[in-house]
Amino acid sequence: MLVPGAAPVTNTCIEPWPGGYTDPTLSPSRRTNYALREEALALRAKTRLHWATTMSIFGMARLAGAMGDLDTARAKFLESAEFAKKVGNKRLMYSCYSELAHVLRENGALDEPLELYRDLLPKWRDLGHRAAVAHELECIAYILAKMGQPQRAVCILSAAHSLRTLIESTPTAGEQSEYASELAAIRAQMSDAEFGVAWQEGQSLSMDDAISFALGQS
Repeated sequence: MLVPGAAPVTNTCIEPWPGGYTDPTLSPSRRTNYALREEALALRAKTRLHWATTMSIFGMARLAGAMGDLDTARAKFLESAEFAKKVGNKRLMYSCYSELAHVLRENGALDEPLELYRDLLPKWRDLGHRAAVAHELECIAYILAKMGQPQRAVCILSAAHSLRTLIESTPTAGEQSEYASELAAIRAQMSDAEFGVAWQEGQSLSMDDAISFALGQS
């Protein structure tokens, strides 16, 4: 709800206190939750609380992405990745880049998220995170299908499915919903015979072979 005197912006605090969010002498941008988060992040940076700073920025990036603010999302994901790098957390650093790719892809971009996913694939493998490899393969397949390469996309999806089965990795509810939707769209581009051949080809790929295939190396 809006509080009398509060700034007319979407992300206002629901319980502002006197002299803060209700101060009409402050600009709207200084009377939002974003402003409070920025102040908190600045304090954390000064006290070298890199882990807390990284997670806070990561959360802000995801929120911005969900709101369709791609510029803010990009900036915050990249900033979060840098903090994760400082503390030596490769998993979080790769997650930042992966989430950026997801946001870009979900908002219609193709080339940039494809480049990000392809860069991350061998890194997730080297980190031993096979579930992440499977998901990145799926995301690459979705993009390739939209680029007019349904056979290649099906082959990669099949390899990802085989990998998930091997490691007993269950996609999240959101991932399952997207998978079903994207797979239906891909199947609409192909005959049953074409789909079957491509799927069978993907089943024969090892994880390393699937990565090479997704990277366009085979």
